[in-house]
Amino acid sequence: ASQFFKESHSLLLKALDFFVLDGFVSEHVAIQMDIVALYESMTAFYEETDYSSQAKLHKRRANILEPIIPQLNPQNFKNIIGEMAHEVGEAYNRLADIKIAQ
Repeated sequence: ASQFFKESHSLLLKALDFFVLDGFVSEHVAIQMDIVALYESMTAFYEETDYSSQAKLHKRRANILEPIIPQLNPQNFKNIIGEMAHEVGEAYNRLADIKIAQ
């Protein structure tokens, strides 16, 4: 799983070099969402009691998307902003669950 993650992450980062936010908003956000999904899928490979590792992965999910949201025009990208905000909320919800479980 780790090798698959590394290869996928590397390829997605290369795609971001071409699909920059300024000019390719939908594609850029879709790639970022794919990266976030990779991090989320990696949490399944950690033990339920490995709270620290799981928390780091969920925090990365939020950190990837949070800075992008204010850069988007809400009139043009309302749905994309909503999807990203939902994903950020899910990441923070998981972080809260982890803190409660500790």
